[in-house]
Amino acid sequence: MPFGLKALRLPRQRNEDLILWGFSRLCIGMRGAKAFLFYKATWPSIERR
Repeated sequence: MPFGLKALRLPRQRNEDLILWGFSRLCIGMRGAKAFLFYKATWPSIERR
């Protein structure tokens, strides 16, 4: 029984870590996309100068 509980608890913990990792990666990706869009929007005006 304890082994079964341990086996059940482990994947859930791993899933939570995976969700946290995915969320952090998503936040980093969104920040990168925003920076890229900002750079793309401002680059023509910088190039024109």
